[in-house]
Amino acid sequence: MGKIGVYYSSCSMLIKNIRKCRNEIDKQSDYASKALRKLGQINENYYELNKIYDNLNSIKNKSNSDVAKLENFRDRLENYIDMVKKNDNDIYNIR
Repeated sequence: MGKIGVYYSSCSMLIKNIRKCRNEIDKQSDYASKALRKLGQINENYYELNKIYDNLNSIKNKSNSDVAKLENFRDRLENYIDMVKKNDNDIYNIR
């Protein structure tokens, strides 16, 4: 085999190896793209979970506020009932 045959064989081997590398890079690129899409989905899910958490926290805080308002109303109602009982007793004692 002459010099041209050696060069041809070397070039052929080099092209074959470059093709393998290119195919491997394409595979790795596909894997990277899939991983990035998955990360995007995870990020969206995390964002949605944070929104749900914020909504639940808001509901909890509103519920706590409502409970405090109901307790305040209960206290005022008990005071009113005591006042009515006292007035009833005063009216009864006048007779």
